[in-house]
Amino acid sequence: MVEFTDGSILSQMSPPSMTFAIQHALLYPQRAEKTEPSLNFEKSLKIEFFPPDIKRYPCLQLAYDSLKIGGTGPTVFNAANEVSVESFLNKKIAFPDIAKTIEKTLESCNNFEPDTLEEVLEADANARQTASQIIRQP
Repeated sequence: MVEFTDGSILSQMSPPSMTFAIQHALLYPQRAEKTEPSLNFEKSLKIEFFPPDIKRYPCLQLAYDSLKIGGTGPTVFNAANEVSVESFLNKKIAFPDIAKTIEKTLESCNNFEPDTLEEVLEADANARQTASQIIRQP
């Protein structure tokens, strides 16, 4: 779901199956023929929304924190996340270490308000290097 500045919310809905999200991610911007049945609006639907479980998904809280920090915080978060996820996929770290690496990287990198694209790219490179160093530490 995406909330716009006017308060309206746009949602893409599907049955509870990752097939739809993965297919969208792999094929964007194209759309393929459906491989599973879609929602049937001729039947009664019950849709429930709950606040996210921050303890279960600590990276979500870190993302919120990086937005509150502002400046290069979101850049650092994204760079540390990408380095951490790649390390996890390459079996260099365990899944819980993704959040730990992001948190340590956010704490280690200097936050500032960038004035140029070059400064953003420099913050990104610095965060990637910092996250890589954190991962290499025993």
